[in-house]
Amino acid sequence: MNLKGRSNFTSRYLHPSIEQGYVAPLYPDAPKRRDQAYYLTEKGLKLFAEISKES
Repeated sequence: MNLKGRSNFTSRYLHPSIEQGYVAPLYPDAPKRRDQAYYLTEKGLKLFAEISKES
């Protein structure tokens, strides 16, 4: 993906994915938590399945 840093990744990919409902944080009340993780929502899983079928 040729990413240059975390701020680039979060502003270009992570935040838009969260806003559009494809990804959700595991700990939404603690955004700066050290072990914060993200998971695909139902909408994200459907998109992933569609993309996987095309490949």
